[in-house]
Amino acid sequence: MLKKMINKMNMYRQKIAFTTMLLLFIATSLSGCNDEITMRDLETRHGVTYLKGGRTPFNGMVKDYFDVDAEDKDSRKVYREGLYVNGLKSDKWITYKWDGGRIETPYKFGRKEGIEKTFFSTGGPKREQRFFDNRPNGNDIHFNRQKEITLTIFYRNGSPGAPPPDRKAEIKLEEEEALAIEKRNERLFGKRQKSWIEHALDVL
Repeated sequence: MLKKMINKMNMYRQKIAFTTMLLLFIATSLSGCNDEITMRDLETRHGVTYLKGGRTPFNGMVKDYFDVDAEDKDSRKVYREGLYVNGLKSDKWITYKWDGGRIETPYKFGRKEGIEKTFFSTGGPKREQRFFDNRPNGNDIHFNRQKEITLTIFYRNGSPGAPPPDRKAEIKLEEEEALAIEKRNERLFGKRQKSWIEHALDVL
């Protein structure tokens, strides 16, 4: 059962990746790549992001700067950059720090999903925290500058708790998460029809 759910998740991910690239290509083509968009050019209404005064959800790359008003635009230091798809944050967003550190945050449909990674200015890992549906879910691992693990906290649906006692319990959690992803995707995209190959495999 877990294998079938994982296969379905992979198909949805491929569909999402293709849609993301297609929308990004269309957005870039329409904009003509002339004007860079910053967060100042956007506004959020009911959780969806638009160009100010626009009527359709924004698609495209966005950059923010520490010194956004600097006269020499080439000297500006990037603070944050990422992609919007249908007005929602998508794929990997990167937040930069003055000291050279950075945070890489994965988004799907405007919500954190995947492993958020924080790095020291040296490039080494500082923290790796797993999210699902915008909430901590799984291990939150902290490192020192020698890349040694100093602390691990396990989260379940946003709350800290005891990690799974064994692999069987861990598999159950993975199945529950896979089922939640499948239900969410069906809500967003509609129920996916089985191919004739999948029907044949169900019979076997």
